[in-house]
Amino acid sequence: MKKTFIALQFCALIALASCNKNDPTSEKKETSSSSTNSGSIVYVNTDSLITNYQYAKDIQKELEGKGIEADNDLMSKGRALQNEIIYFQNHRNELSMVQAQQQEQTLGKKQQEFQTFEASLKQKLQGEAISKNKDMYDKVTTYLKKFSKEKNFKFVLGVQGGQDKVLYADPTLDITTEVVKALNSEYETSKKSSTSDKKADDTKK
Repeated sequence: MKKTFIALQFCALIALASCNKNDPTSEKKETSSSSTNSGSIVYVNTDSLITNYQYAKDIQKELEGKGIEADNDLMSKGRALQNEIIYFQNHRNELSMVQAQQQEQTLGKKQQEFQTFEASLKQKLQGEAISKNKDMYDKVTTYLKKFSKEKNFKFVLGVQGGQDKVLYADPTLDITTEVVKALNSEYETSKKSSTSDKKADDTKK
C-alpha cells in the first residue's frame, strides 16, 4: 500500500522590494552611495531554513504522525476487506447463486467505499500540508519584509540546492543563519504566549 505521508517542502523564491517611501530623495542617495548598497540583494538558503527552523520541524513531525496514523487506518480497513473477500471466495460454493450474487454486490460496494475513503483521506492530508506550508511561508515572508526594511535590503532571494537559477552568490550575502535564529526566537515566544493563554483559560474554567 502506498504511503500517504505528505512531505513538507518549502521551495519558494522570495523577492521582496524594500519600501523607501519616507524620503523622496532616497533614490538619489542610493545612486550616489552605491558602495554602501553592496548587500542590498541577499539570499536565504531554503534547504537550510527548513532544516533549522523549529516551526518547520514541528510541522514536519506533525504531518509525519498524521501520515503514519492514516496509513495504519487504511491498512486496517484494507486488511479487513481483504479477509472478507477471501472468506467469500473460500465459501462461495456453500451459497446459492442468489446469495453469492448478493454477497458479490456487497463486497463490490465495500471496495468502492474503501477507495472513496482512501482518496478522501489523502486529499485531507494534502490539504493540511498545503495549509501548513502557506502558514510557514507567511511567517517567513512577514519577518523578511520587516527585516529587509531594517537592513535596507532590496531583494531577498530564496536559493535551493541545485534547483535555483542563481549561478553565483557571494557567501557574505547569505543571511540564512541570522534569519533562522530570529524566526526561531519569534516562534518560541509565540509558543510560550499560547501556553500562557491556555493556562489562563483553564484557570477560568
